[in-house]
Amino acid sequence: MGPDIHSLPRLNLSEHSYVKLNELTERIGFESNKNILAYQCMLRQGHAKQQILKMLSGQRPEVCTQAPDSCSPTYPYRSINGTCNNLQNPLWGSILTPFARLVPSAYYDGFNEQRGGRNTGAGGSSLPNVRLVSSTLHSDLIQQDPSITNMVPQFGQLLDHDLTLTPEGAKPCCSNKIVAAEPDCWPIPVYANDSFYGSRLQDKCLDFTRSTPYCFPSESKLS
Repeated sequence: MGPDIHSLPRLNLSEHSYVKLNELTERIGFESNKNILAYQCMLRQGHAKQQILKMLSGQRPEVCTQAPDSCSPTYPYRSINGTCNNLQNPLWGSILTPFARLVPSAYYDGFNEQRGGRNTGAGGSSLPNVRLVSSTLHSDLIQQDPSITNMVPQFGQLLDHDLTLTPEGAKPCCSNKIVAAEPDCWPIPVYANDSFYGSRLQDKCLDFTRSTPYCFPSESKLS
């Protein structure tokens, strides 16, 4: 007998909120996280992986299986949403499409959890604290540099917010109650002797939300 999504425990996504570009991307993120939690539950119930993925593929929003628009090779301008700018691959670089990977994914649980596992809980992550790595490699020194202008960070903002913006959650992830219910929350612990945040943060924690998943599961594999 195949898996039944309606027989699963209630998925705690009632307080799911996002910083999104529009209602469509909010729905894509919500449905993808719901599918991920359903996938976890059905794996624990002993259902076959491929059977689960086949069933969940039918639960995705229609935009996840969108067909390329017809493109005019004589149109003189590039589109602002990125579609049809590559006539052989009309959806490359367009909105509402996942980023391409340079290397295969390496999730901690094989399909969703970040490498090293969660930072919270008694066990913590099996990888070094990311804030400690950052502060060790890049010390927090504020000093003038005559060789660099404000165009450097502004160009970085252009790349980050115009070309590579991904939807992500907006939650106070340092709240233990929120972390337990919010699948996109991955708070970063801060050590008391941190050179910058040690004396500035009462909770010794940095709120961090990962990019929300897109159209889980993908057509060909877990993503």
